[in-house]
Amino acid sequence: MGKMTGIYQCPACSAPVTFRSGETRLIVCPSCSTALNRLESDDLVVSQAAVIKDHNDLIRSGSKGIIQDQPFEILGRFRVWLDESVMNYWTVLVKGSALCILAEGYGMYAFLRRITLDKALTPSGIDQLKSLDSLPLLGEDAYFLQRKDDCWKYEVEGEVWMPECNSTFRIFDFYARGSKHIELIEFLPNFLAAYELRYTDFSSLQLTGLNDKPVTPKELTCTQCRSNIRVKTFPYAQSCSCPGCGARFVFKDSGEFRSSGKDKINQNQLALPLGAVGTLQGISYEVVGYALKEENTPAAASWKEYVLYNRAEGYAFLSEYRGSWLYAREKGDSPVLATNDASALTYQGVKFSLYNKYRIRILDTAGEFPYNIYDDTNIDSAEFIAPPQMWVFEKSREEGINWFLARHLDRDELLQQFPYDLPDQVETGVLDPKGFSSLRSLLIVTAVAIAVLVGVHLLIGASQQQRILLDKDILLPDSTASTSFASSKFQLTKFSSNLQFDIEAPVDNSWLDMDASLVDDRTGKEYVIQQVVQYYHGYEDGESWSEGSTRETVWLNSIPSGTYFLRIQASRDTTAGGWNGLRDFRLTVKNDVPSNRNLWIFIGLLLIWPIVQLCRILFFESRRWEGSLYSPYKRKTKK
Repeated sequence: MGKMTGIYQCPACSAPVTFRSGETRLIVCPSCSTALNRLESDDLVVSQAAVIKDHNDLIRSGSKGIIQDQPFEILGRFRVWLDESVMNYWTVLVKGSALCILAEGYGMYAFLRRITLDKALTPSGIDQLKSLDSLPLLGEDAYFLQRKDDCWKYEVEGEVWMPECNSTFRIFDFYARGSKHIELIEFLPNFLAAYELRYTDFSSLQLTGLNDKPVTPKELTCTQCRSNIRVKTFPYAQSCSCPGCGARFVFKDSGEFRSSGKDKINQNQLALPLGAVGTLQGISYEVVGYALKEENTPAAASWKEYVLYNRAEGYAFLSEYRGSWLYAREKGDSPVLATNDASALTYQGVKFSLYNKYRIRILDTAGEFPYNIYDDTNIDSAEFIAPPQMWVFEKSREEGINWFLARHLDRDELLQQFPYDLPDQVETGVLDPKGFSSLRSLLIVTAVAIAVLVGVHLLIGASQQQRILLDKDILLPDSTASTSFASSKFQLTKFSSNLQFDIEAPVDNSWLDMDASLVDDRTGKEYVIQQVVQYYHGYEDGESWSEGSTRETVWLNSIPSGTYFLRIQASRDTTAGGWNGLRDFRLTVKNDVPSNRNLWIFIGLLLIWPIVQLCRILFFESRRWEGSLYSPYKRKTKK
C-alpha cells in the first residue's frame, strides 16, 4: 500500500514517512532520525545504516539544480568512507520522476546512471586486474582499470537510491579514451551495479538551496605536546600536522586521527601562511596545508606545496620551486595511459611529453591534507608537460591512479591575491610560458602568412597589363662582332611599372653579351641593363656536363610613366666556332609584367621572424629541459 501512496509509518516513532520515489530504498525518518529500509515486501523496517546527523557540506537534501537543461532536486545521499578519501553519492530526482546519482567530493562532480555492461564481470575477475589492464566493457572501447577502493563504512541522510548492501563494499573505476568512465559498486558479494559517469563542474550545476551554516572544524589534541589541532576540512582531510611540535596524525578506519610519527624537519618556512585567503582562477581559496617535499632520487630536488580549499570547488594545490609556481587540481576527465613506459600522451589534441618520474619524501608539514600525505613511499608519480600545462600522474600500488592538471601561475598574479613575501624566480620554470610556442603553431602561422603573400601577388598580377613593346629577331652581321639597334618610341602609362627583357640566343659553347638602354625621350635619362647569354657543354672523365642556358631574363623596375625608346648593343663570341655559329638572337620586351622577384624578397623577409622564433624556442626549451632525464635536447649515448 505504501508504494502506491509513498506514505509509511516509522516503525521507531510512528511518525509519517514519505518516499518521493518508488525506486528508492533507504530513508531517514525526519522525526526521530532513524534509518529505515523499505523491503521488497513493501514493509518498512529499521536499518542498521549509520545516519549523517550534521555536516559541513555545501550540498544538502533539498538543494536544487540543473542537469542537461532539466531541473533536479537532491533527495538524500549515502556517504562512503574509503581508505584515504570520503565521497558523497547524492540521490537526484530529475524533473520530478527520473533518478540518477550525483557523485561529489574533492571538487569533482559526476552524474551516474545505471547501465548494463556488454561484458559480464565478477569481483573475483576484477581482482585479477592490475592498473593499466583493460576490458571491453561497453561498445568497442578498451576500458582500463583506474582505481580499486574499499568502503569500510557508509552513512545515509534523506531519501537514498541504492540497492541492498553490506556494511562494507568495494568500488571499481574504469576509464577509456574520449572521457568515458564506468564505475562498478559491489554492494553485495558477487553483485556488481554498473554506472556510467559523466563529469561536470560546480558552476554548471546551478545549485540553489545550499548549506550556508559556518563550518565547524574537527578538534583533536596532540598526543605529544597537548596542542589543540583544528581540522577545518574534515571529513575530507585525512591527515594533519600539529602546529606546535610537528607531530603527524592520520585518520584511520577506527574513526579517529591516530599518531603517525613526527616531521623530520619542523621549520614551517611558509611563504603563504595557513589561513591566508585569495582568489585564483576565479575561485576564492583558503590556505589550509603546507608540505616540504623532496624527490626520492640522487638529485633530491625539493619544493614547497600549499593545499588550498574552497567549500564548493574542493582542494587545489600550489607548488613552488625556485620561485616558479604551479596551480593544480585533481581531474576526473583525464588522459588514459595504456603502458607504464609511455614517453608522451595526447589529450584533446595536445601532446604532453614525459618530463619526470619520481617518488617523494615528506620532510616538513603544517595544516591538513586531503589524503594520507605521510604514506610517501606508496606513490609513483610522472609528469607530462605541454607548457604552460602539465598532467601529473599518481599511481598508488593499493588503490590505483589519480590525475592532476597543473598550470603555470605567474608570480605577479599570485602576489595580487596573496600579498606576501614570495621568493624570486631564479631559473626557467618547467611550465614557464615565456618564449614558448609550439612548432606546429609556428608552421601554421608561417604557412598562412606565405599563402596571403602569394594571394596578394596573384591579385596584383591579374591587374597588370603585360603589354608587349618589342618582339624582334636581331641580326648579327657576318663581318662584325657586334651590332646595335634602336626601337621606335612607345608610351608607358602607369605611374610606375617594369620592363621584362627575354633574350633567346642559339649559343653553343659560346656567348652573347647584350646591353640595353631605356631612354626617356623628354629628359634623355637612361635606364641601363646588361645581360650575358652563354651555354657550354662537353664530355669529361666519362660524364657529360653543361652550364649556362640559351635563354635569359632581366628586369628594369620602377620606371615612371613617359615616352621612351630602346637602344640595344649586342656583342658575340669571336673565338673559333662562335663567329659563324651565332647569326641572330631574339629579344622580347614586355611592360607591366608580374615579377616573382618581389614575392621572394617579401617571403624572405617574412621568414626572418619564424626563424628567430624557432631559435628562441629551441634555446628556451633546452633550458627548460635541463633538469629532465627525458630531455629531447640531450644527445643519446650509445651503449
